[in-house]
Amino acid sequence: MAAESLYHLAAKRGGFKPQVISKLEAGETHWFLQDAAGTVLDPTFDQFNGVDYTLYKLGRGCGFLTKQPSKRAKALISRVRKDVQMSH
Repeated sequence: MAAESLYHLAAKRGGFKPQVISKLEAGETHWFLQDAAGTVLDPTFDQFNGVDYTLYKLGRGCGFLTKQPSKRAKALISRVRKDVQMSH
């Protein structure tokens, strides 16, 4: 959801595309964004606790389930926009 929210907030316009790593422990997946130059945006990278960053090479391009933000992503985007407005 964090990568999806970041994608819809700004990264889509910057040429970033959703990527997913599906070969993690217990069948979990991990989503991040990557551009054509290989630059990675991963808003939840710290959940790995000392991750081997070569894991990003296991990522494959995969769109999100919907073209528009999901319900959970919409809620996070709304909170981010509210926080940005409050900081100005």
